[in-house]
Amino acid sequence: MAVPAEDVVIVGGGPAGAATAILLRRQGYGVTLLEKAHLPRPKPCGESLSPEATPLLAKLGVLETLKKGRHGDLAGFMIFPYEDAPFHGSYAARCAGNPVRATGMTIPRMQLDAVLLDAARSSGVTVREGWAVRDVGLWDGHGRQVSGRTSEGDPFALRTLLLVGADGVHSTVAQRLGLSRPSRRLRQVAIVTHMQGVAGMGAYGEMHVSEHGYCGVAPLGGDLANVAIVGPAAKVAEELRSSNDVTRFFRAHLDLYPQLGPRLRNAAIVAGPWTTSGLARRVRRRVDDGLMLVGDAGGYYDPFTGEGMYRGLRSAELAAEVAGTALGQGDTQAPALQRYAAGYRKQFAPKRLVEIIVHEVTIRRPLFEHVSVRLRQRQHLADALIGVTGDFLSPYEVLSPWYLTRLVV
Repeated sequence: MAVPAEDVVIVGGGPAGAATAILLRRQGYGVTLLEKAHLPRPKPCGESLSPEATPLLAKLGVLETLKKGRHGDLAGFMIFPYEDAPFHGSYAARCAGNPVRATGMTIPRMQLDAVLLDAARSSGVTVREGWAVRDVGLWDGHGRQVSGRTSEGDPFALRTLLLVGADGVHSTVAQRLGLSRPSRRLRQVAIVTHMQGVAGMGAYGEMHVSEHGYCGVAPLGGDLANVAIVGPAAKVAEELRSSNDVTRFFRAHLDLYPQLGPRLRNAAIVAGPWTTSGLARRVRRRVDDGLMLVGDAGGYYDPFTGEGMYRGLRSAELAAEVAGTALGQGDTQAPALQRYAAGYRKQFAPKRLVEIIVHEVTIRRPLFEHVSVRLRQRQHLADALIGVTGDFLSPYEVLSPWYLTRLVV
């Protein structure tokens, strides 16, 4: 089925795609958003938003609606290194008196995605749910074509001046154009659930680390918590084959965390498990002629530091600013979009280095236990690290020689 395209076609209806659609529609451009699923739908995700994501949700006009639904508040995070005592970091300790930065949020993805997509629809975006993109055409000097099938199974083809790939870490857009490749070194599997009855939950999210991977726990309000495990893909696949039951494997894996397992004895899985793999991917470039990649489609490393949703919302903001100018000038070729790629690197490359360092430290038990002692003894160092993961402190706070020296000496 041939459908007339507008100025922009966005593939992916998650936070990055919906946010980009809203911001471009506000600038007066015609936007069509294609989402292969029908929302609301479950999504494997830690469901934690850093404090710096709150102003972005307010800018999109959805914050108050989200606060009326199920959500939790996060004062910071507690980190449990293997069998050692935990250390914690508080957002408020480094928020410089800004109440917005003193607390993060947790919001179920079924709720967040649906609210953002409704906001896009209300702003005038043409939303096509159940439309799965299969192929992406090359730039022909005037635009690109995307094609696939509708929810009824009918073929469709759209032409657009600007195609935005916002379809997640396994982006069809990026893969069809040969722009995305999996990490050769970091291959992980994540399994996510919602659980009721987790004992001892407070105002802090939790990250538990063991030789088997790590487990995140985040309060979702009331007696509900997001409980997610991440482990090496090969090892998880082997153990899953042995158990032949994802839920049984998940519960057994939780028992491997000595400071968490006993607290889950009376907890029940009320949603999930949901599984995803191939989390770490790199991209060759984030812009091309008539093309931008936003959110996780623009590359992803490791969910430990929880940057995914903030990065999706912030990269949408950066993309909409550059795309709006390019569309207004009638030029959406790569040079006109390059400012987005440069802005993306400036904004996120330092944080990516923090993610890599955190991963390398946590998988080396003697080093992580040594660093954890320092973070317990020197609270200001722990608060700085959590402030960086909360996206309101510069990554250079923890990348400085002074900070790194204090961690090991």
